[in-house]
Amino acid sequence: MPLLTVVIPVYNGERFLEEAVLSVIKQPCHNVEIIIINDGSKDNSGKIADCLDEGYDNVKAIHITNHGVSYARNLGIESAKGDYIAFLDADDVWCKNVYTYEIELKLCSGTYDIVSFGYFKTDEKLKKGMEYSGGNGCLDRNDPSYDYAANKNHFSSYIYAKHLFENVRFPEGVRYGEDLSFQFLITRPAKNILMMDKYWFMYRTNRNSVMNTISDFDYALGEIDGWYGAKKCAKTEQDRLQCDAMIYRRMYKYLTLSSKNGKSYKKLYQDMLNCKPYQEAIENFGNYIVPEANVEFMKKFTENPKMTCRTMRRQGFLHYTIRNLIRKTFLKEIYFKLKYKVNLEEYRIRE
Repeated sequence: MPLLTVVIPVYNGERFLEEAVLSVIKQPCHNVEIIIINDGSKDNSGKIADCLDEGYDNVKAIHITNHGVSYARNLGIESAKGDYIAFLDADDVWCKNVYTYEIELKLCSGTYDIVSFGYFKTDEKLKKGMEYSGGNGCLDRNDPSYDYAANKNHFSSYIYAKHLFENVRFPEGVRYGEDLSFQFLITRPAKNILMMDKYWFMYRTNRNSVMNTISDFDYALGEIDGWYGAKKCAKTEQDRLQCDAMIYRRMYKYLTLSSKNGKSYKKLYQDMLNCKPYQEAIENFGNYIVPEANVEFMKKFTENPKMTCRTMRRQGFLHYTIRNLIRKTFLKEIYFKLKYKVNLEEYRIRE
């Protein structure tokens, strides 16, 4: 039986899939099962997956019609044979020499429900990156810092004990934020989290992907669906209220960022009224904690959306004019070079 299962969903990822799989295969420890879920790709991803399946005993390719990334990951979870499960997207890679015997021994002990690592957000060529630390030490469920440690990083920088998935899956049918919902739910049954001061994987900034072409404010609105999915699956009233708090914060973020960027106050007001998760959260307002600044803004916006949007637009005019100019012109390349400063040569796996 494999100790660790790595689930890799792919949809039209022929450019990077083989590199992602080989980054796992070439680790010091080989007690790993790799499950590739080809989610109805229209390019050569399916053929590449089959070649990897035929070439390596620990690689399994599963082909399905397109159902979305959450469905694909959930199928990987159900097919996993490992005692632990990790996730990797087809355009990302594991760092060099990260899955060591030290990590294997910690997993074999069965002591830890979740193991956390740092990661790099990188440019498309994996040459430069931004680092996100994983922390150091072990926290149990009752530690005040537990929720922060268990939710602060990308879900692919965690390893999860398989028993945590008994009643947890990625929410299907949401626009964005399925990873936030999943990460919140998977940490509920966990008793502890081990934080390792190592960099686990490289999150490739593919500038043509959905995640890098949508706006920050539209993503914030989409995240509400993710948190609402978590709320519907939550087992306790405390967890449901925590989801309400996150929905409230995301609506605040959506309205503030959108108004600064010049969106119509009428559309924003209508979006707020039509958002069922937010309206439910408002019904429970007072039973959860959110920053006072959020509350003050939401009150002003509800009473006078036109004036509130005008004020925010004046505050954000210069910032968003420059930001949009960078995103839509050649300045984007300069921005990426300045933002990603860490040299990744020592962390990359070479052919």
